[in-house]
Parts: sequence; structure tokens; C-alpha cells
Amino acid sequence: MNTYELVLIFSSTLAQEEQKKIVAKVEKTITSEKGKIEKFEDWGKKVFLYPIKKHTNGFYFFWRFNLGCKEAGSLTKSLRLDDKILRHMIVSV
Repeated sequence: MNTYELVLIFSSTLAQEEQKKIVAKVEKTITSEKGKIEKFEDWGKKVFLYPIKKHTNGFYFFWRFNLGCKEAGSLTKSLRLDDKILRHMIVSV
């Protein structure tokens, strides 16, 4: 098991219910693969330095978790395919 950090950025126009669904989906993906979430933070709404997909601000969410390499790869793939997520970044700590 490796330790990873994940940051997700949602559009500011995305409804709060949709944000909660995606956050729950990410947490379910991590825990169903025998991973462990160490830390979760809602960083709130922030203004971008430059537009991302024609959006000027968005909501940031942060996780630190333990997960295997293959499972982290499948998580990255599922995040890349979700069009409601503006940006994501998974980093091995």
C-alpha cells in the first residue's frame, strides 16, 4: 500500500448534491479496494489564476489515503472519464 494525495476541482456551477455524490463515489472507490482514507478536507471555492474549460473559479477537495498501485491507476482512470470534474491530481507521497 502506498500513500497518495488527491485534489479534485469541481465547477462552481455544479450543484452541491452532485459534489457530494462524486465525493462519496471517490471515497467508496478507495475503501472498496481495501484502501484507508487518512485525511479529507473541503478547501471551498477558490478563484483560478487562469480559466479552466471556460470557468474562472471552482470548489477544491483534498484526500490523503493509502491504496495499492493498480487501484490508484483505476481511480485515476475513473476520475479522468468523469466530465463533472474540471481537474484532478493524484500524487504519491
